[in-house]
Amino acid sequence: MTMITLALTATASAVEGQGNYGFTASTNQDEIFLDKCRICRSALEKADVDTLTSFVNPDFLAKIAKALKMRY
Repeated sequence: MTMITLALTATASAVEGQGNYGFTASTNQDEIFLDKCRICRSALEKADVDTLTSFVNPDFLAKIAKALKMRY
């Protein structure tokens, strides 16, 4: 039981340590893809904007931020 918990914790830590934008998955059934989907769905449910924006290209976010500052 302890080994399973350690393995799950290590996997979760590895996924959390990797950025949400630009990750590579070989298929939509790849474990990394499924983990990122879980993270995204959880962020949507919690209205966690920081996590949601971590899935977006940082260059795009910078352009949007600049455009919003100019507009408002």
